[in-house]
Amino acid sequence: MNNLLISYEAKSPKQNNEGVTQAIQSLGDCVKINDSFWYVRSAKNAADALAVVSKACDPNNAACVVDATNEVIALDTTAPLEAMSAIRHNWNKGLA
Repeated sequence: MNNLLISYEAKSPKQNNEGVTQAIQSLGDCVKINDSFWYVRSAKNAADALAVVSKACDPNNAACVVDATNEVIALDTTAPLEAMSAIRHNWNKGLA
């Protein structure tokens, strides 16, 4: 089982948040931390969970799944390139 942290940004005012909520809840035992940030205990990995959440999001919305168990991150293609580059650069750096 994996400990997933899931975040999404609903950029569209017509976003179907109920559909996104149902998609996240389908992944496993979950806790809603705030409107668009969840903790989920799931058998799915970060990439597979992202695929489930992304299907429920509008195409121009951003989503991110962090697998805290295996130290893996999955970002959808709408995430800013600067953010993706910075995360990849810093992901396995030691603490100063």
